[in-house]
Amino acid sequence: MVKYTNYEFLYPPRPEQIIMPAMLGVFEKKKYVAQIKKNGTGSIIAISPDKKIFLKTRQGEEHKQWSPPDELLDPFFLLPDRWYYFCFELLHSKTKEVKNTMFIHDILVYNSNYLIGHKYIDRYVLLHKIFRVRNSTSQYHQVTDNVLIANNYHLGFEKLFHTLEGTSDEGLVLKDPKAELLVCSRESSNSAWQVKCRK
Repeated sequence: MVKYTNYEFLYPPRPEQIIMPAMLGVFEKKKYVAQIKKNGTGSIIAISPDKKIFLKTRQGEEHKQWSPPDELLDPFFLLPDRWYYFCFELLHSKTKEVKNTMFIHDILVYNSNYLIGHKYIDRYVLLHKIFRVRNSTSQYHQVTDNVLIANNYHLGFEKLFHTLEGTSDEGLVLKDPKAELLVCSRESSNSAWQVKCRK
């Protein structure tokens, strides 16, 4: 087990390959999971044992036009006194109807352990172990009004794709649930096990 003991920026896994909607069924047959790709700013949040918060864009830069309201961070201050590192889409600057909302889709550090070698599906299960979900919709699991966990879909990818509407839904991301996390040293480090399909 690799320990995570000091803040170090880790590039969040993200898809680079784009597929056409006609290919969605192929990945469904390959037993990938689908998540709605939000039209947000790819971001990370890391929390230290003494509750220092690190909020960065997916490139490791500071958010220039956004500061989180205090209540948005409440669920993270309730975590045990260990290191945690989450990946999320920030819904704020790119949509008119959604503001100050975190759409969490992955975790890279849990209980001060860097989750190298852990399968995506196991990391996803950890999200539900960490946070208490108070409500679920077809798109997400709600921790608070503005902290959401992406829902995984296992069937009906093409039908799901054609139901997406509004400016906050950009498309779908398809992920191999059995793919193991590689060292997050580059933007492309964990791109091979996921693809995206845009509206």
